[in-house]
Amino acid sequence: MKRPSKISLPFYCWILCSLMPLTSALRAEDASEKSPTTEEAAEEEPEVLAFVLFLKQPRKLSKQGIVAAVTKAWQLTPETAGKLDLRRKDGNYLLRHENLEVLIESKPEPWLEDQPQVIEKSTDLRMKDMLRRVKGHLAISIDNQFTSDDEREAAVTNCLHLLAAFIDFSDTLAIYDDESGDFNYVNDEVREMLAGDDPLSSFEIEVAPPVTQIDSNDPSMQAAIAEARRRWPEFAKNFRDYSDSRGPFLVKSGFGKAGEQEFMWSEVLEIRSGTISAILKNEPLHQNKLSLGDKIEIPLSTLGDWVYPDEEGAKIGAFTMDVVQAAAENQPKP
Repeated sequence: MKRPSKISLPFYCWILCSLMPLTSALRAEDASEKSPTTEEAAEEEPEVLAFVLFLKQPRKLSKQGIVAAVTKAWQLTPETAGKLDLRRKDGNYLLRHENLEVLIESKPEPWLEDQPQVIEKSTDLRMKDMLRRVKGHLAISIDNQFTSDDEREAAVTNCLHLLAAFIDFSDTLAIYDDESGDFNYVNDEVREMLAGDDPLSSFEIEVAPPVTQIDSNDPSMQAAIAEARRRWPEFAKNFRDYSDSRGPFLVKSGFGKAGEQEFMWSEVLEIRSGTISAILKNEPLHQNKLSLGDKIEIPLSTLGDWVYPDEEGAKIGAFTMDVVQAAAENQPKP
């Protein structure tokens, strides 16, 4: 059976916000605090803006490599590139070009000084895994002193274009905006957006959703899974009747050995006796033999949840979502 060709917009927006949320921020803000006044906000402005690559191994910089990256990022002519003002400063590199002064550093240590605390407090297993692998960073920094918003935007754009030129998938784990605390994992799309007209949007696209750990014996989760399995015939009937006219029809199932399963969402292609043919819609964290977009066969015995849209685009199902969200919000913090 072919995949559904029509997707209800309200339901699709719910999928983006709930099943595959936008990338999380490393810094959490207390929503109970009142917004700062204009004067307080001005005082809180950082002196330096920094944009960072989280690296799984230290990277050695060279003048030749930096010039090549700058030439690519800023589309310089060979003549202009040959006249770049690039010099060593305290073990780093200081680059001056036109009205922009950029500090480029690469060090064999995490950028976040409180990284162990961030790892301990995070409820996202994917983020924890990524941060534990960080062994170095490459940072591009500029002084936060501008005469206009346009000047600031141009400087930030140039820095992010340069950051994109330094991305190497062999060692780069994530990009990080030190001012906002936003980060994202890297892939071809992120690098392309980082080098494009709106580079800050590269922090907003979903690359890999958070993974929240829940005890397999949690009664709320067990009840939600039981309800999804009890009402499975309802999903199967609606898939047969409406998969050509609305969708997507998604199922969540467990992968891996019992007690250590990783539950992921897949889009249903076909339902047979005892099995479901589907396309994996999550990027696995621990299942090394699986990848986002793989066509898979799911035993019905591993079913954990399902969801589909009604004729108005409202979701039906998603029994485990409230349990997962509550676990992410209420997990004890040190």
